[in-house]
Amino acid sequence: MEFNFRFSETASINLDIIRVAAIQNVAVAHGMAMMGLIPPVSPGLFGSISFPLIFLISGILTSYSLLNKQKDKDYDFQQYFLNRVSRIYPSLLLSLVFLIIFDISFIILGGKLTSFNILTLIFNLLFINDSVFGIPNFGSSYNFWTLPNFWWSYLFLGWFLLGSRTVQKKYKYLGILSTFSFLLIAVYLGPWYKISLLADMSLLFIWVSGVLITIILNRYDLIIQNRKKLGRIRIKQDTINKIFLYSFLFIFIFGSICCLSSFNLGPMDIEYQLILVSSVLLLLIYSQYAKFQYKEKFKKVIRFMASYTFTLYIVHFALFNLLTLFLGDINSVILFFIGYILSNLLAILIAYFTEMRYYKINKYLLKKCNLDTI
Repeated sequence: MEFNFRFSETASINLDIIRVAAIQNVAVAHGMAMMGLIPPVSPGLFGSISFPLIFLISGILTSYSLLNKQKDKDYDFQQYFLNRVSRIYPSLLLSLVFLIIFDISFIILGGKLTSFNILTLIFNLLFINDSVFGIPNFGSSYNFWTLPNFWWSYLFLGWFLLGSRTVQKKYKYLGILSTFSFLLIAVYLGPWYKISLLADMSLLFIWVSGVLITIILNRYDLIIQNRKKLGRIRIKQDTINKIFLYSFLFIFIFGSICCLSSFNLGPMDIEYQLILVSSVLLLLIYSQYAKFQYKEKFKKVIRFMASYTFTLYIVHFALFNLLTLFLGDINSVILFFIGYILSNLLAILIAYFTEMRYYKINKYLLKKCNLDTI
C-alpha cells in the first residue's frame, strides 16, 4: 500500500485535543467517583464514555506512525518493538515507584489491598493482567486493565506488517503471529468477559477502526493529490471542507442526542461507537484540508498537556485511592481538587523524565542494541 500521508498541523492539534480531553475526563470521573461526588458508574456522562475514544485515538496514532516508518525498507519489528518499549515502559516504571509508595501509605493508614505483591507486579509488567488468565491488577491501580489491550494490539499490528522483515522462515512468522493473536484475544476478553463478551470485543473493534481511519485518510489524500495533478477537481476544496464540517457537526449532535435521550446508548454499544468513529473521521478529513489555524499559544498549551497524558492515566487512580482515607476529615470537593491538581503535577514531573523524553530514550535504546544504523 502506498502511504505518503501526513497529518496537517490542524489535524494533529485536533488529535491532541481529543486525547487530552479523553484522559483528563477519565481522571476527573475517577476522582469524583472515589470522592463520592458521583455514582461509581456513570455511563454516557463521565469517564466510561472516554474509553472508546482513547482506544480509537490509539489505533489512529499507532498505525499512522507504523505505516510511515514502514516505508523505510530497513525498518523491522526489532526497531518497532524498541519504539513501543520507549513509549510505554519508562513512564510505567517510574510511575510504579510512586504508586508503590502510595499503596504502602494506604496500607499503613488502615486501607486494604488484595493484590499488592511481587508476583502480581511482574505479571502486570508483562501485560497479562486483567485477562482470561485471571491475574488481577497490581495494588490499587484498577485502571491498569487497559494497558495489556494496548500493548498486545501494538505488537500484533507491528508483527503483522513487519514480521516478515525480521524472520525469513514463514512458519516462524506465522507462529509468532498466532501467539500475538492468542494473547490479543485473551486480554480483550477481560476484565469484563464475565459480564459482556460483546462489550470487551467492541474495544478491539474500535481500535481496529482507528487503523482503518488512517488507511481511509491516506486513500482520500491520494485521490485528492492525483486529481490536483490531473486538474480534475471541479469543486473548490473549501466547499468540500464545509461539507465534511457540516457532516461532522450533524453526526456529533445526533450522537449526543442519542446518548442523552431515550436511546440510552452506552460507551460499549456498537451504535455509539459507529457514531464516534464517523465523527472523528469527518473531523480529521475537514481539519486536514481546512484553512483554519489555531493560535500559537493554544497549540503550545495543548501540545504540553498531550505530552503527559499517558503518565496521568497511570498515576491518578492510586493517588485518589490514597486520598479516600481522608474523606472523614476533609471536605470531599476540596479533596477532589487536591487529588486532581496533584495528579497532574505528579504526571508532569514523571513525564518530564520519561514521556517527554520518548524520542531520546528510543534513540538511546536503538544505539545500545546496534539498531540505529539499520
